[in-house]
Amino acid sequence: MPLALHATRRWRIAVLLILAVLAGNALPQPALARGAAAPSAICETVIGMPQAECDALVAFYNSTNGPGWANQDGWLVTSTPCDWHGVQCAAGHVTELVLVDNRLQGPLPAALAGLIHLKRLDLQRNYLSGEIPPELGQLAGLQVLNLSRNALTDSIPPALGALTSLQSLDLYGNDLTGALPVELGNLANLESLTLGGNQLTGSLPASLGNLTRLTWLFLDDNQLSGGIPPALGSLPNLEYLGLSDNQLTGPIPPELGQLARLDRLYLNRNLLTGAIPPELGNLRSLWRLDLSRNQLDGPLPSELGNLLSLDALYLNENALSGPLPASLMQLRLHEFYFNNTQLCEPAGKDFRAWLASIPNLGRTGIFCGGFRTFLPLCLR
Repeated sequence: MPLALHATRRWRIAVLLILAVLAGNALPQPALARGAAAPSAICETVIGMPQAECDALVAFYNSTNGPGWANQDGWLVTSTPCDWHGVQCAAGHVTELVLVDNRLQGPLPAALAGLIHLKRLDLQRNYLSGEIPPELGQLAGLQVLNLSRNALTDSIPPALGALTSLQSLDLYGNDLTGALPVELGNLANLESLTLGGNQLTGSLPASLGNLTRLTWLFLDDNQLSGGIPPALGSLPNLEYLGLSDNQLTGPIPPELGQLARLDRLYLNRNLLTGAIPPELGNLRSLWRLDLSRNQLDGPLPSELGNLLSLDALYLNENALSGPLPASLMQLRLHEFYFNNTQLCEPAGKDFRAWLASIPNLGRTGIFCGGFRTFLPLCLR
């Protein structure tokens, strides 16, 4: 056979082989289940953990602009992911992923659900965006979830209510919208819930009253509306209750007076109406009470004089009226503001001396004899 013919045949065979390879690569691949990570080449030789967990870490790195991280030591370089920056392992499994203030950028991948032994996920103070993946609700052993101070959007996934081992949930300072899922009431081991600084709307679910281990509830600076659920009075370990800067309406539930361990209560900057319930006088551990900038009316209950631990009392900018109770003289306040109300000051020498002893004081200048004194703006 002529040499030219041999060369032609070899050329045709080479072309056919190339086309076969290209056709094979074009074949449809099996779809990955949502939450599963695509296999990564570096994870084929992984040491010290299952390849599936390594694949989840690689998917996370790729989704959050890993090359742009402030610290990426070890990531996608070594075959020992337990030594990668921010990764902690126990018994050959990833138990912690902590990358605080590390310039992460982009969406959280659903593949994080592959870290099935994860106990702590702390990604606060980054530039994460997009939704919180509902698949995070599959991390049954998760105890701490902190995604605060990012740029996450959309609503809080109801699936997070399946994280029954969770002790702390912090989503503060994002752009989350929508209502609080009633499923959050299933987090029986939750001790701290911080959802402030978002754009959450709707009413407070009564199911929050199921969180009997809760010590910290911070929902300030949202757009929450409706009434304060009386069920919040069923939280025996609550120490901090922050509901300020919302659009809450209706009365202050007297049931809040059952919160024996409460030391800070912030209900300011809402649309609350009605009288201050005398039951708040039962909060003997309270040292800061802020009811300012609402639409509360009526007299001050004398029971507020029972708050012997109180250091700061804010009542300003309400429609409160009547005399300041003499029982208040039992309190050693460092801050007391009742300006921009119709509360009057008893004219007695002892009461006036007590007021004068308070370092930070905002007054009405109205005396209970019907006359008013001029006060500089700094004292009003």
